[in-house]
Amino acid sequence: KRKLLVVNSNKKNLTLDLKMKKNFVKHHSFSDKMFIRKEKSIKSLTQNGTSVPVKKERYSSLHNHSDLSLLDGASRISEMVSFTKELGINSISITDHGVMHAIVDLFKECEKIGIKPIAGNEMYVINGNISRNYKRSQLSKYHQIVLALSEHGYKNLVKLTTLSHLNGWQGSGAFGRPCISKGLLFKYKKDIIITSACLGGEICQNLLDKNLTYAKKVANWYKNNFEAFFFLELQDHGHREDRAVNMNILKISEESRIKLISTNDSHFTMDRDVEAHDTLLCIQTGKPFDEPGRMRYSGTEFLKSSIEMKNMYRDHVTSNKIHSALKSTINVSQKAKNYSIWAEITIPKFQMPQEYKNFTLDEFLGFLGFQGLTKILLEKFENNIDIPQINSNPKMPIIKIKYKKYYERLAYELQSIKSMGFSTYFLVVWDFIYFARNNNVPIGSGRGSVAGSLVAYSLGITSIDPIENGLLFERFLNPARKSMPDIDTDFSIDGRDMIIEYVSMRYGQEKVAQIITFNRLTSKSILKDMGRSARRENPLIEKMSDLIPISRGKPLNLESMISKESPVQDFRKIYLKNEDLKNIIDKAINFEGMNKTTAVHAAGIVISSRKLDEVVPLTRGTRGEVMTQYPMEDVEYLGLLKIDFLGLKNLSMMESVINFVNYRFNNQILTLDSSCLQPHFDINTFNLLTRKDLDGIFQLDASKGMRDIVSEMRPSSIQDISSILALYRPGPLDTGLIPRFIKRKRKVLLYKFDYPELKQTLVETYGILIYQEQIMKVAQELGGYSMSQADILRRAMGKKKISEMRTQEKIFIEGCINNSLEKVAGRQIFNQMLGFAEYCFNKSHSTAYAFTTYQTAWLKSHWPVEFFSSLMSVNLTDFEKIEKYMHQAASVGIFVRKPEINDCDVFFFPDYSKNNENFVNFGLGSIKSVGEIAASIIITDRKIFGGFNNLSEVVNRLIKKQWVSKKLIETLIVCGCLDKIGGEKKRKRILLSLDKIIEWMNRTQKIKYIHQPLLLDLNSLKKENQNLINPPKPLVIEINSEQIYLANNLTGIVGINSFLLNQTEPIMLLGAIYSISFGLIEPDDYDLPYIVKNRDSIQKLSSALAKIEKIKIIKNNRDIHDFLIIAYILEIQEYTTFSKKKVLKVIFEDLNGIATTLMFEKTTDKLSTNKQMKNGDLIKIKNNLFPGDLFLGSALNDEQIFGSRKLKLSWMAPINGYQIILITVSAQKMNCFSVHLLLRLNLIINSYFSNYNYDLVHLVININGENRGEMITTNLSILESDSNIILKLIQKLGFECSLFKLNPL
Repeated sequence: KRKLLVVNSNKKNLTLDLKMKKNFVKHHSFSDKMFIRKEKSIKSLTQNGTSVPVKKERYSSLHNHSDLSLLDGASRISEMVSFTKELGINSISITDHGVMHAIVDLFKECEKIGIKPIAGNEMYVINGNISRNYKRSQLSKYHQIVLALSEHGYKNLVKLTTLSHLNGWQGSGAFGRPCISKGLLFKYKKDIIITSACLGGEICQNLLDKNLTYAKKVANWYKNNFEAFFFLELQDHGHREDRAVNMNILKISEESRIKLISTNDSHFTMDRDVEAHDTLLCIQTGKPFDEPGRMRYSGTEFLKSSIEMKNMYRDHVTSNKIHSALKSTINVSQKAKNYSIWAEITIPKFQMPQEYKNFTLDEFLGFLGFQGLTKILLEKFENNIDIPQINSNPKMPIIKIKYKKYYERLAYELQSIKSMGFSTYFLVVWDFIYFARNNNVPIGSGRGSVAGSLVAYSLGITSIDPIENGLLFERFLNPARKSMPDIDTDFSIDGRDMIIEYVSMRYGQEKVAQIITFNRLTSKSILKDMGRSARRENPLIEKMSDLIPISRGKPLNLESMISKESPVQDFRKIYLKNEDLKNIIDKAINFEGMNKTTAVHAAGIVISSRKLDEVVPLTRGTRGEVMTQYPMEDVEYLGLLKIDFLGLKNLSMMESVINFVNYRFNNQILTLDSSCLQPHFDINTFNLLTRKDLDGIFQLDASKGMRDIVSEMRPSSIQDISSILALYRPGPLDTGLIPRFIKRKRKVLLYKFDYPELKQTLVETYGILIYQEQIMKVAQELGGYSMSQADILRRAMGKKKISEMRTQEKIFIEGCINNSLEKVAGRQIFNQMLGFAEYCFNKSHSTAYAFTTYQTAWLKSHWPVEFFSSLMSVNLTDFEKIEKYMHQAASVGIFVRKPEINDCDVFFFPDYSKNNENFVNFGLGSIKSVGEIAASIIITDRKIFGGFNNLSEVVNRLIKKQWVSKKLIETLIVCGCLDKIGGEKKRKRILLSLDKIIEWMNRTQKIKYIHQPLLLDLNSLKKENQNLINPPKPLVIEINSEQIYLANNLTGIVGINSFLLNQTEPIMLLGAIYSISFGLIEPDDYDLPYIVKNRDSIQKLSSALAKIEKIKIIKNNRDIHDFLIIAYILEIQEYTTFSKKKVLKVIFEDLNGIATTLMFEKTTDKLSTNKQMKNGDLIKIKNNLFPGDLFLGSALNDEQIFGSRKLKLSWMAPINGYQIILITVSAQKMNCFSVHLLLRLNLIINSYFSNYNYDLVHLVININGENRGEMITTNLSILESDSNIILKLIQKLGFECSLFKLNPL
């Protein structure tokens, strides 16, 4: 038996306890032949207490996964490459699943330690066209290792990877994979190696399916097309499947003469990382550690040495074959060339406008610069807005003399840009800025050090005068130190997308892409994930996670939290006391910073001079945008031009405010370039800042600390705002610099300049060094530095290199002496500069952002309603902020109205109706569970088809067409959006109404589908009626308010009654009438039956109606009263009982849903002589009623179990030939008194005629809404001979009514 041997970190030999070995192997499923190393270095193995030197064999590891095989691989690139070197392996490949995220890091790390990197990808191959989207079960996705042997091979690998992501994505969600076809592999086969991959490969999968013939066919296809560049992989991770496959691989290799290659499919670096990798799998799958059947690896998938690789197959592969397979890895390594993918940054070619095609790039930039500067000077200082031709302006010579320093500075900058070869770069930036300004895309004042360039100001790239604000060009671009300029630009959120689209069209979509970024596991997230996987108490894990503070937007790391200097000692105490939790945190530390998911970088854009898929692999983001597979630093490493287009929420807000103002006055009275928005002393603006009214103010609403500083400082200029932005950072906060600055600014603390020479430079910051530009100016004025040299000094001070500092100190002191300063003074000033350099800020950036801060403050102080509307709109889904802003708006007298479906828009907007200047309409998109997309659908429907008049319209126009879900409409009801169209009905009742309307809508849809007449469709009744009686024009009875009040008192249900007065579609019309029945307390107190019986006494009707008021109506249980139903037969089933009696089961559907009834045979009953068939008349029922027929019946509730209704029918009859009195009521004119008259009529007349056993006419009430009709079927059945009397009586009550004979289709 082999011994299990380990080597510890201090190289002392230890033998692992046999019991520990058994437990370890048991828990981690190791094969018996695996060696376990405890540390990275393998210097010796222990054998009988004697150190035996390890013989290093040559072997190349060609199948490895990094942590960029997201949540599957656990190997960090630096650790993997370093360990490869220690193992004596001279080359290594990274083959992550379907991606090339790690390749640049691989090249960087390999170059550091001198081993050969081989770019690779474990791709997914399908036997089909990648542009077709196959179902998951249609086509298998097979693993395939692809390695690049040269620079050309790298380009082919990049091309294949890009095609798989952009064109070949198969599946969705967790099952989605980027796929490639065999045809494309063949097309781009030059300088690439193909191997059969792991058990997921096509050959191995067929072998597992015991299809050796097809596996040979696939292997031969690769051999014929790739020849010596195709290998069959041997792997053994201790699974039975591995050995079975290997034996067949050996057969195929021998029969087809295909070379073998040995790999280990590494997913973690060292064997001791097995538990960490297993934990990572649990995090990925969301499964606990102890869950049976979860995804597990064997534990042997680590980076192995040549000895381990050799011993891996000894039990089933001959030594010759093993040697051959290992040698193949060396051959591949030797075939792979040493090449670099690093390149100098290349700028895309700028296409000169046709009218300037004779200009060189330098000349065109100079022309734009001088023209732009002259225009700015004329507008700014000469108030000359109309400039037809600048060059022909007679004032030009005078202007050039008057503003000589501007033109001299511009010439100097242009010459510097030209000498450094950056004219093309400036023109590329100018081009998309020019497009943005012409298309009214809001652009920020500037960002970063570019604000110090007069050329950028002249071209319109920035909005800040660098001379007026004391900004330096050398801080942006130093002629003495050539480095690529970095011009970042802020746009509005929507404007950014427009500019990206323009740049893509300008330079070609194949040359422009966004940049990927990786979301990493933070201390908070990994702690929660680990706790979930370990099945630990959620409250404790949550508590520990909440204790981790956020520093600069990121949670503090776990190592800091458990150290002696932990900022939260409670965290450390719990960690030390709780052994379980300690174990979790110790494991979690290993995963901090590991890549978790991908995302699109918030700003980065790549613009290339050649097709991107020749340089960098591409993929798609969640919205379908094309992005690089390499992050920002790696993209620049490849020589690609990166520009930041940042979508700034505050610019979108400012744009919205300006649009609201212009809409309000129906004129463009305000733009971002308006003079009122340019920084000046505006008392309202600075008062707003002083009183800490900073919600929504750019850069100043970050925290309470910032608010306090702004309030204490009382800013009165743009320079003060810039100072606040520069000071509110960790360095100045920690050193107590801010209180000193505030006291000096408010003249509470008097100060003086130690050296008068510093006054001009430091006067704006009250004698305190704040900006990096101030250090440069001091070096220039006192030390005799040029600006280029001063920039080098500034950089050196920031890095604090001792040797460099000594040199610079000597130069500075000599310069001070030459400027008549003493040596001591020079040293003192230098030390002061050195002390402040650690936290001095970029003045160009803080000044540029101070401009935007001022603009947002000005808009808030002058247009508060528009400002709050815009502020809440740009934070539409941030519910905490919305609530905070609503309270803040209310504190200044601006109120937000509750949402209404007919009044609101997607976003918040000011209410400009009369006398409502201080109100804001709520944005539907801000309602939880609604969102911007659903709100847009609702608003679009409203704008096209008009407002919603009732709940039924909402259902028909939104839910029925499947634009939105029922749940979303319920959300709107709960938050009050439908209050107005719901009348005075409570929201709970509207919710109940919604269910019934949807249920009825579904039923009517079903009836229409099977070509049956719709009960509620009055038009279809008219078409089918052949015996229509044209009644005389009815007399309208005038109803007064006293009668309405009395009628309300009759029911005692005030809410419903008041609702009926205004509601166009009473909910009771959807069948709810069945749930209310009425009974009489005093049957002798009325004489209406007498009036009806004596047909000559109809005139006495008015006196009878007066007596109705005395009648008390009570609500009875429907279960003990028969009620009339009109239903649709779905199915009739016949059974025979043990007593040989027949039973019919009738399944039907009425207004309240599907129900069943049982009809038992009664031989003693006589068949009825009229159309009604009683419960025992099975023969008549069977012969006269069929599925699809409508029938009338008298029913009684039997039971209702789990939603299944059972009714007892005393009689039923086919509706064909039956007569119905149809009362038509206008919903708009209907009031509660008219409804009660109908109900009373139903009750009184029905009680009179109920004893008659003749053909009856049934009373149906039809109510017409604006878009459709609704129907009430009543309990009233009258004699056919009396129908004309009742018809006239109803007409006397003021209702339109008609007599119909129903003839269903």
